[in-house]
Amino acid sequence: MSDTSGRFCMRDQPVEVWLLAGALTEGPVERQCRVPASKPLLAPVVNLASDVTSCETFMKSAQGEVLLDGSTQTLTKVTATPFTYEARAGNPYGTSAGRINSVGCGLYAWIPAPASGEHELLIRGSGGGKEVDVRYKLIVGAH
Repeated sequence: MSDTSGRFCMRDQPVEVWLLAGALTEGPVERQCRVPASKPLLAPVVNLASDVTSCETFMKSAQGEVLLDGSTQTLTKVTATPFTYEARAGNPYGTSAGRINSVGCGLYAWIPAPASGEHELLIRGSGGGKEVDVRYKLIVGAH
């Protein structure tokens, strides 16, 4: 299921960081998300889960930007990295349910915990023929 509004942004969050979603579909996506104070944010700009060769090709064209309240955030390039995940039945990627070994790569922004209040976060990127355009209204505060 793809979250086009942000209503699922609190689901399955880890303790150390707040994970934001990129986009599975073409075109702009707008979300609103409540984020606990003192949590750094991790935002994918563009990413791929595939194999080493596909990641190497993908990263040659990967580019993007992340803006928090108009301020450019530093992007980190993650090259082909093996990982394992548990896929749920009916997932949006069409993979079968169960444990999957894959290789991931992409561009990400690690954003130190924003101050309490409302913020605008823009994520724009492209790579491998995929375009990402996500706008978040973040509401940071105690939960």
